[in-house]
Amino acid sequence: MLTVTLRSFLDRVEWGETFDWDGVTFIPLMVESPLSDLSFLLLPEALQAKKVFIREVGDGVVRELEVEVKSDEPVLALQGTILQGGKQDRTLNISLLLAPKQRQRIPVSCVERGRWHYRRSSPFGAASWTAAMVAHAPLRHFLCLTAHTTYRLTGEIRADQQQVWDEVRRASRRAEVTSTTEAIGEVYRSLREKTEEVLERMKEAGFPLPNQVGLISVVAGEVWGLDLLPNPTVWAKVWEKVVQSNLFGALVREEKGRKERENEEAAHVFWLALKENMGEVKKSPVGLGEHWLLKSPLEGFALVYQNSLLHLFAFSPF
Repeated sequence: MLTVTLRSFLDRVEWGETFDWDGVTFIPLMVESPLSDLSFLLLPEALQAKKVFIREVGDGVVRELEVEVKSDEPVLALQGTILQGGKQDRTLNISLLLAPKQRQRIPVSCVERGRWHYRRSSPFGAASWTAAMVAHAPLRHFLCLTAHTTYRLTGEIRADQQQVWDEVRRASRRAEVTSTTEAIGEVYRSLREKTEEVLERMKEAGFPLPNQVGLISVVAGEVWGLDLLPNPTVWAKVWEKVVQSNLFGALVREEKGRKERENEEAAHVFWLALKENMGEVKKSPVGLGEHWLLKSPLEGFALVYQNSLLHLFAFSPF
């Protein structure tokens, strides 16, 4: 049973000096002591070390993948992670803490509509998977908005696949990318050079900052995402992917009218609302821990295990 609140974690977080780029504001989040000392592996490093294996379920199921954890430690898989391989690329619908020494089926959505076969170019055939990118912010939003509805109603974490495909198609159009298999990864590869320039500037400014565990990303007066991880070591491994996720989204966003408020003001309003959000607790149907599903007017979730915060992702729907 949970004996902590979201506010109990957020009260330990301080804001750092902002970094701005072309209408996007990044606000670093820091802590004096870790939000969790739990030992775990991140999915990309576990895949690389062959401590995790991903497989299609039987002949293939679009909405599910089988993950076998070989390690003695649990594995943290972050929402929006792009899993490239198998019969088609997928993205993870919600963050999960996968139990050690077990096979588990994880809820995913397809982000490569035009392929349903193993790639011949893969050096390891069906066993070859990578997790090198995180979905752009608007796609992560759709995963939350639709998957959380079914989670609350049925206990299953299923996103609206048609909305996911529509967002992949919209992003491809905005990026002027044509993919024969309608793969979102092709969009990200086309934008990577621009995002890497921003990352280099951030590194020159000292990012990731000492004791940094997260980031608030604000685009044109709208909070696109807050990602909060348990300690600086974990954040240092994922921060570039989180930043790129928001930059990818900004580069393919539709032009809108005048923004209602400035970026930092929007972030402060969001932060106060987040601290007051009680959420709804659901036992994770996969792996370990519980999910706190945020309530309106915010959207997102927190993954908590043994009263430790492992991942918080939140945004303001717009």
